[in-house]
Amino acid sequence: MDDIIDKLGIIVRTARLQAGISRKEHAKKLSISPHHLGAIENNQKKPGYVLFVYLIRELHIPTDRIFYPESAHERPDLDLAFRLLRRCSEKDVDITTAMLYAMLRYS
Repeated sequence: MDDIIDKLGIIVRTARLQAGISRKEHAKKLSISPHHLGAIENNQKKPGYVLFVYLIRELHIPTDRIFYPESAHERPDLDLAFRLLRRCSEKDVDITTAMLYAMLRYS
């Protein structure tokens, strides 16, 4: 369990940087100070439950990446696509599926 906790800061910082979000901007969205966020990212502080949930949701971090880091998906871009599709309406999922079929048919 300590292994999971020790990697949280690195996972959060990596996801934030990949998203192109500054520490100051991300901290503002989370209603915490940039210093507090830096302490979390540097494993000096551990977030409480509510902040933990906001951290991973705001950055679209898959929970498997945190709880099962040893089995992280080889394609994080696919994980992101699945998470985004889950947030779409049924109509948008149907449109996306049709587009994917068309792409496969003509490629």
